[in-house]
Amino acid sequence: MLGISKETLKRDAVAFVGEFVGTTMFLFLGLGGVKTALATQSLVDIPVTGFITNETIFMVATSMGLSLLITCWVFYRISGGLFNPAITLSLWLVGALPSMRAAILLVAQLAGGIAGSALVVGLTPGSVDMVLTTLDPDMLKVQGFFLEALLTALLVFAVLMLAAEKHKATYLAPVGIGFTLWACHLFGVKWTGCGMNPARSFGPSVIARSFSSDHWIYWAGPAAGSVFATGLYIILKLASYELKGQDDDKPTDGAANFKAALVSRLRRDSRAPVDERSIFERGTDMPHVSDAVDALAEAGMVKVASGGLCPVGSGMARGDSYLLPGAVGNMHDVRDDNTLVIKV
Repeated sequence: MLGISKETLKRDAVAFVGEFVGTTMFLFLGLGGVKTALATQSLVDIPVTGFITNETIFMVATSMGLSLLITCWVFYRISGGLFNPAITLSLWLVGALPSMRAAILLVAQLAGGIAGSALVVGLTPGSVDMVLTTLDPDMLKVQGFFLEALLTALLVFAVLMLAAEKHKATYLAPVGIGFTLWACHLFGVKWTGCGMNPARSFGPSVIARSFSSDHWIYWAGPAAGSVFATGLYIILKLASYELKGQDDDKPTDGAANFKAALVSRLRRDSRAPVDERSIFERGTDMPHVSDAVDALAEAGMVKVASGGLCPVGSGMARGDSYLLPGAVGNMHDVRDDNTLVIKV
């Protein structure tokens, strides 16, 4: 079907379902907490004066931050746990997501935003208007745009540095990302409602069948912030911020370094998409993989485990195995002697 393998279609389907369910759960918990916070605030404060208390701001921020932390951690290994078109845009721009996967996740996120909002409205009394994102009456549209852009940029940059970049604490990325959203809400809730996510603003508006005149800000602002954060990330990568001494938290075991080096070389030398799962779990007979591993073997990063049938750097055949000594953590193909096996 259009040159797409069944395996690719299966993975895309799993990613779609995971991202849809994850986004739904994230916004169900987050927006539910927001609605609860606003509904329990004194009527003297809202809507008579339009004032929002510090306690309410704190509860709103905590609801959104913890909801993202929990759902991102749960769905991280299924779809990536993005739940935000602005983050999807950034990962697509840096090449971490192919175009088709990015489009699939975008649709899932917007659908999840609608579903999560519908659940909040259907399971609690009152309208969805309480969780719509709107500008404070004293805010200019240009101020709202730039505030949404900068807050989103902070979130996207956190995702790039904590999740997209691999290091010893990558498994804790959802914690840092959740706290980033929490901190941004402490600042932004009063002024813009703190959208930072088109799906979060789009879903309630669809359910309410109401799009305010400043709704565009909750698309344009996050998109601009995503591009800004991506540009900063690319500049840091070009400047080789990972230089020794500047990135001491980066994995130092040989297997992790080899994996990173192989994927990096494949992305540099090959025009085809790099399927890490196929390389490191199933094995592959793609010639460019053999060439990349050969090059790393010549550099002394790997050795042959097939009893000398294929000397280091002399070429590889289907079924040959390359071994890399060292601790390899939770990788699937680990031998009893703590060596990583790469089969081609």
